[in-house]
Amino acid sequence: MDGTTSNGRSRRLVARVVAVLAIAAAIVALVVVIGGSNGPSDGGGGDRAARRSAEREKTQNSPATYVVQPDESLTEIAARFDVSVDRLLKLNPEVDPQLLQEGQTLKLR
Repeated sequence: MDGTTSNGRSRRLVARVVAVLAIAAAIVALVVVIGGSNGPSDGGGGDRAARRSAEREKTQNSPATYVVQPDESLTEIAARFDVSVDRLLKLNPEVDPQLLQEGQTLKLR
C-alpha cells in the first residue's frame, strides 16, 4: 500500500465528483445562454422586435419592382424575393398569374 487511507481516497473522490459537477453546471449554463439567444420564441417582445427589424432590413434591401423575364412564373419570382405569391397578387391586382408575360413590371413591396 502507499500509505493512503480509505477515508483520504473517499475525500479525493468526492472532491473530484464535485469538481466534475461544477464543470457540468457551467457548461449547461453556457448552453442555455447561447442557445436562448437563437432558440424558439417564448413570446417575448424582444423576439417580435427582432423579427420586425429583420423584415424591415429585408424589405429595404429588396428592389421595389421587378421586370418579368422569359418563362418565369409568379411562384419563381416570389421565391427569389422571399415574398408569398398571395402578397405579390395583392400588390399587383391587375396581374393574372396564368398570363404572366415577359417585360411585365411587378411591384415587390
